[in-house]
Amino acid sequence: MAIRQRLFFLLEAFDKTSDIGKYLGIPISAKRHSKADCQFILEKIRSKLIGWKTQFPSMAGRATLISSVLASIPNFYMQTMWLPSSVHKEIDRISNNFLWGSTDNQRKIHSIGWDTVCLPKSKGGLGFRSARNANIVAMSKLNWRLHTEEDKAWREVLVRKYNINNFSFAPSSSASHAIKCISKGTELFKSEIKYIARNSHSISFWFDHWVGATPLRSILFGLLIENAESILLSDALSNGAFNMDAISYTLPSDLVKDILAIPLSNLPFVVDGLIGWDPPPPGWLKLNTNGSTVGNPNNASCGGLFKDYPGHWVISFTSNIGLTTALVVELYAIRDGLNIVVSHHFHSVIVEIDCQVAYLLLTITVNKLHPCSTLILNCRALLHIIPQVQVKDVLREANIAADALAKKRVFAPHGLRILNVFPPTVHLLCIANYVGVSYSRP
Repeated sequence: MAIRQRLFFLLEAFDKTSDIGKYLGIPISAKRHSKADCQFILEKIRSKLIGWKTQFPSMAGRATLISSVLASIPNFYMQTMWLPSSVHKEIDRISNNFLWGSTDNQRKIHSIGWDTVCLPKSKGGLGFRSARNANIVAMSKLNWRLHTEEDKAWREVLVRKYNINNFSFAPSSSASHAIKCISKGTELFKSEIKYIARNSHSISFWFDHWVGATPLRSILFGLLIENAESILLSDALSNGAFNMDAISYTLPSDLVKDILAIPLSNLPFVVDGLIGWDPPPPGWLKLNTNGSTVGNPNNASCGGLFKDYPGHWVISFTSNIGLTTALVVELYAIRDGLNIVVSHHFHSVIVEIDCQVAYLLLTITVNKLHPCSTLILNCRALLHIIPQVQVKDVLREANIAADALAKKRVFAPHGLRILNVFPPTVHLLCIANYVGVSYSRP
């Protein structure tokens, strides 16, 4: 089945619309924002000026208002939006006219150009930022979040989709508008970051900023010798220490001292593991179950769902158990799921649960006097009926869809409910599973 058909299958319960609207005042759109989309920002700025033009006759007062009030209006939207060039220019024009006292009916002479006004005060300007530069700064902040917030789902989706594995990425013409916006701040972001020197195989010795005030290439005049441009920081390391003999250039002695003073770790490089739902092999189904209580013991419910390869939803269930403990409801979830396997004649099933105690009770010898023995023996009997079955203990991050289903029924009427229609509760979670989103383990 083609990718588009699979996604349509997952999203068929959603309604189609040409305008999603706004969230927290920000227009939500998958396409490039037009000037018409941003007109409300300009109107907000103009509305502020209506009462100011007569109340603040001095240039000093107007300059204060521009930097403290007018600039803050578009800055809020620039945090997540790349505004059109025409909107950048219009914002600058409005601010510039207000600074010099121009109105719609009377234009006054602008004695100093806007570019000069936007220079730092130390260089003769007023410290304003042009709208475009402010937008670039906002996008560079998103670059920082893209490379540092490893536990965020939005970041994981973009990194996986566009294979972003370092600070240099250039989206193609067919890439989404979101990643194109973020890329507007990439150059500024790269120019302002400084790498922590480790046994890195991705830091350029000459072109990345890892020591001193600037990249090392900026202090060398002329061309580098052949193959020198490709030297990595790891090439200058030997036995956990810097080996300056590996570099074909003589660096200033003070800079060499700075390099030799950089602390290096003698521990092996460790990559944080990411955890996600993995599809079953072709021809198999995967059953994920989970239980939920609002106390222990307290009102309890359970749920589970079946998915095939490569991740299509097949069937799911939820059940309100009543007043019981967390362990009992986990066993109920497993039993209800196995009952569905038998009743629907599923032949090859992988059962995943995130309760280690429940998993152990299914795999070790349990005394018949155990308070959960009835459920345990029932589950074992069902497992023996299924032709091919595997039971696995997984982490909670690999079981989030089943967890969402279980929580849904905590205060619902008592009893089991089999869902033959894709439940909206887990739409987005199943899509995340399908595209391979992973989560950091705390």
